[in-house]
Parts: sequence; structure tokens; C-alpha cells
Amino acid sequence: MTNEAFALYQYGTPASTNLPNGTKVFAVPVAKVATLQTSSNTYLEALGVGANIMALSEEQYVSSPCLQKGLANNFIIQISSSNATFMVQILAAPNGSRVEFYSTWFNLEDSGNKISASINDNYNCLRRAAANINGNKPVVSWVSYSAPSEYTNNIPSTSKDFLVAIQNVDMIIDETYLAPTLSDIHSIFGITNATAPTYRFVANQAILREDGIQTVAGGRDWFESAVIFDDAVLADVIATVWPGYPTAGYQRSWLRNVAKGETPKISTAANCTGSVSTPRTDPAFACSGNFAAKSGASSVQAFGGFVVYGFDGLDIFALRSAWIVLCVMYYISIGG
Repeated sequence: MTNEAFALYQYGTPASTNLPNGTKVFAVPVAKVATLQTSSNTYLEALGVGANIMALSEEQYVSSPCLQKGLANNFIIQISSSNATFMVQILAAPNGSRVEFYSTWFNLEDSGNKISASINDNYNCLRRAAANINGNKPVVSWVSYSAPSEYTNNIPSTSKDFLVAIQNVDMIIDETYLAPTLSDIHSIFGITNATAPTYRFVANQAILREDGIQTVAGGRDWFESAVIFDDAVLADVIATVWPGYPTAGYQRSWLRNVAKGETPKISTAANCTGSVSTPRTDPAFACSGNFAAKSGASSVQAFGGFVVYGFDGLDIFALRSAWIVLCVMYYISIGG
């Protein structure tokens, strides 16, 4: 956290003067906003105040089609993230409930609370429905390769330890930033043609990445709209490990199976069907109770059950954040 203090007062009324030194004072509702992180964009769009965004940083990574359109039409400008003296950087835990914080800056607390409650309720409904699916529980591991730091030599996890740990995993979801293809993943993890058959997830053709929606430049929507809509992330996970659920024909948003040759969907300004003033809707499957019986084919191989446990037996459905659902992270040093 930044340990900064903010005082918000209603526009047109006197601002309080009895405030601690260093307090940053803002009149609300805020009329003009600049964002330094793409993860902030969807919160503002969900509240219907996307038109208040006057400036963005890292234009090439903005996945929102309507914000891309605003940039292309010069309604929104690109700024340097280093010029941040007039901005507020929000570092709260990334999940749907953060929309409540954003809403206070626009006098939209009621809307923010409703959005947060809707995401939370749908997430919990999906969680309960998934827990009621019968079958075995395959092991799913979220993994990531982090290159050795030039400043750190005491990397505790070696490539050998990592490969032993994942050998009997049924499925992996890889979050390595620059590994878009199956051959890239095999290369950075040190999996060769000779050793590939010894890994269960390779035999299952179950190697997924969270880069299913990208910009032309490779910016990931995973770091933008997936941050707020963690119920949609959970629906993606359910569809990944239990094909045919949460409904027949469900199309995953972010998780793509590189082992089966699935390609990313590219988000462009042409995909904007409304405007920046149109509230962004939750793309998640709307859960109403237990899932219907599985029917229809799926592009993802079934393993006979839904994952409820990670390596250590942790009940992942007790974890609210989309960033830690089913998450068993291994940061490795290849050749270590």
C-alpha cells in the first residue's frame, strides 16, 4: 500500500481544511481520469465512466476495444507512466470487490456495491456447483518460469526439482509471459522429445496459457478485464478441467490449450460495439444452481473429475481471488 491519505468532498461544497499534512484532496465526482495500469480500465468501464478516461499509459497493452477506439480517434491520449505527479495509483488486492473503491470517486457507490455483489454471488454459485460434480480430481498446477536475477544467486528451486514436481500433474496452466507456443514451453522447462512422454500433462495434451485474448502487440486481457471478473475466470477454469461444464458449448475467454493448437483471439477497436460510456458487462456464465448434466463435445480433454485440490490439498474454492484459484506457483531457474 502507498500509505497515502485521501479526502473526498462533494463538488460545489467547501473542502475540509482540518486535515493531516500531506492529505490529497479531491472533489467528487471526478470528471477526468488518467490510468497508469490496464487493470484499472475495466473497473471504470464497468461503472460506466469509461468516457471519463482522458489519458492512458502503455497504449499497446490496452485490450478494451472501446478504449482502443478512443485512442485511435484521439479522444484519449497516451501518457508516460513516469509523469504521475497528479495521479492516484491504487494498489489494493486485485479482485471484483475493488470496484467499490473506484465507485467512491464518482458518487457511484450503489452501482459499485451491486457490481461487486453480483460478481461475488456468481463466483460462489459457480464454486458450489463445481464442487458437486462427481468424479475423480485431477491435479492442476499453475506454473511460471522466472529467469534468474542478475542480483540474486541463491535461487532455491532448480529445474530438476520443478520437473520432478510436475511430472505427474494432469494439467498445467502456464503464466510465463514470453512463451506463446508449445515448443517455447517445452524449451524453457527443459522438456525434450525424449522426456516428453514421461509427463502426464503432455500425454493428456493439457497445457494451457492465460493469453487467450490479446492486443495486436501482445498485451493480455488477463491483466485487464480478468482482474475484475473473477467469476468469469472461475468459469474458464471449470470449462478447462471439466469439459461440458459449466454448460455445453461453453467458449473459454482467457485459457487456451497450446497443446491442441488453440490460438489467441485478437482484440481491436473494431470489436467495440457500443461506446466508452456503455457500462462493461460481466462476461461470466450466469450460474443459477447446480450445472445441468454434461452434454456435447468439448475442445478440452476430460480427466474424469473436477479439480478441488492442489498439490498440498488446499481447498481452492475457499480462495476468493482469481489470482490464487488453483494456484501452485513454481519459480524456476533452468539449469540451476
